[in-house]
Amino acid sequence: MSVSLSCLCSSCPAHRESPGPCSAYPSSCSDEQWELLEPLLPAPGNTAGKGGRGEKHPRRLVLDAIFYLVRGGIAWRALPTDFPPPTTVYDIFSRWTKAVVRQRITDVLRDRIRVRAGRGATPTAAPALRRGAAKRQAATQRCDQPSPEPAFRHWVCGVLQG
Repeated sequence: MSVSLSCLCSSCPAHRESPGPCSAYPSSCSDEQWELLEPLLPAPGNTAGKGGRGEKHPRRLVLDAIFYLVRGGIAWRALPTDFPPPTTVYDIFSRWTKAVVRQRITDVLRDRIRVRAGRGATPTAAPALRRGAAKRQAATQRCDQPSPEPAFRHWVCGVLQG
């Protein structure tokens, strides 16, 4: 398998033989961030009992591509060739969006922040706030294509680094 400029990490299945940092782009996940985010992603279809072939591109590389899009504010089709094809990245992003991955990541990061601050992991007002947020999101959903949110990416990085 060829070595890509965007991922030279030992945890990436494509690069186990050539260890090194996974930071060709400023938006790339660090190893610590990847360790936290990887278990929150849904299982690949071929391991979830649905059959099918394995994923062609490493998940970390797909996540780095999504973070690159968010940080640069670029169009899907403007992804560098170091990443998987834009249509593949978009399709996986859409699947993860439907699987409510963003909410799962938000919940884990919120709990981490609260524990660091010496409070209980789960806020007491969360159920009511989530209901209100779901109504607002449904009312403001005007686009067929989901897009990654820059504020969310920066928040994830800030929580993981701080």
